[in-house]
Amino acid sequence: GESLAAGNIRRPVARAGLPREWADWLACAADLETRYFEGMRRFLREDLGVRCPIAGTQISYGGAYGMLREAAMDYTDMHAYWQHPRFPGKPWDPNNWRVSPQSMAAAEGGTLLRLATQRMIDQPFMVSEFNHPHPNPHAAECWPMTASFAALQDWDGLVIHNYLNYSWEEWTARRRVSFFDTASSPQKAVFLPAAAILFRTAGIPPLAPEAILEIPRDTILPDLAAGRGGDDLWKSRQWGFPELMTARMGRRLLPAGAELALRRTAAPPSPSAAGPPTASWETGEDQRLLYQVSSPLAVVVAGAVCGRTVTCGPLTMTLRPGRTGSAVVALVALDRQPLPTSGNLLLAIGADAANSGAVPSHGGESLADWGTEPVLAEVISGRIALTRTGPALEARALDGQGRPAARLPLELLPGSITLDIPPEADTIWYLLHATDSP
Repeated sequence: GESLAAGNIRRPVARAGLPREWADWLACAADLETRYFEGMRRFLREDLGVRCPIAGTQISYGGAYGMLREAAMDYTDMHAYWQHPRFPGKPWDPNNWRVSPQSMAAAEGGTLLRLATQRMIDQPFMVSEFNHPHPNPHAAECWPMTASFAALQDWDGLVIHNYLNYSWEEWTARRRVSFFDTASSPQKAVFLPAAAILFRTAGIPPLAPEAILEIPRDTILPDLAAGRGGDDLWKSRQWGFPELMTARMGRRLLPAGAELALRRTAAPPSPSAAGPPTASWETGEDQRLLYQVSSPLAVVVAGAVCGRTVTCGPLTMTLRPGRTGSAVVALVALDRQPLPTSGNLLLAIGADAANSGAVPSHGGESLADWGTEPVLAEVISGRIALTRTGPALEARALDGQGRPAARLPLELLPGSITLDIPPEADTIWYLLHATDSP
């Protein structure tokens, strides 16, 4: 038999040994890992004098136990990618990979729901890696959806991974050279100014209601040993995708002996000049999902917006279908004035983009040839109407550097303006500014 004296005690494996054996192993590993991270934090803070906030690792590592390990850290961290590259053979084989062409807006929460379930309500929450890898044709969803959702959920940090994956020689490249580059992805880059406004300056303020999953400390390891994870705890309290856009989600550790509970509150969010947001992620009459968020200062619409008329806040759009039938629209007030009266508005409409001559393979999940310069962005044409009570506006196309270029005709009607974007347009972002602005 097994014994310490013989030195032949096996490392337990889930569902392959005695339940008690597995539970003891998890408790031992959890204790060792917690003491290691807490000791390292003390060493960094007290011995080395490190002053920046310190986290351990992704809070999801170790399942629900990650809450115990990260409880002594300054903040909690997560990474996520929508459709990360898969490698059927050798890891990171540049000639044998797949990226699913699925839309996050069409996926009932996508990775955003999983991220929201990991937040600890009493610690700052950071997502230090996020992206939609190339060649996903819906990569335009990446930053407007994630930034607006992070703003609704009152997250504390959101980091692009990455802006450029290679050396400085590639900074001037006008082609895609890796899965994750944002610098050479116009369908993502044009939304970065809007994303900063949505998230960093409360263009979209947090939702007022909160949903807090309260978890007793002494239930975490038994649940983990039984194969129950954090997602299961949310589901056990009937919380999932249908509720995702209704409240800020978070978890809180309770002392041993307390009861597992989902507490719903109406605590007010941080003060914001933007006013309360409206948010939905729902299936329309045509059974296609549409993501919509609006506040007095911003509008974001993503998913099945083409081929029908969609109204979100003061913005109404009728867009022609492109290659995928989906698109992303973001409108933000650069002067932090309500959209109907703002004198400086940024509009971006994105869909697919690819290198010139790129050759898809494996049903669009891979590339037989990455192609060459330049990157070509798909133009989504159609009509955009905005309710207006403010000064007269002028519409300008923006060039690749974000500089105003050609003037575009605006139709002025009582109480609204309308911008028609023709199929031959050569840009995917626009500036609407008061005619007396410089």
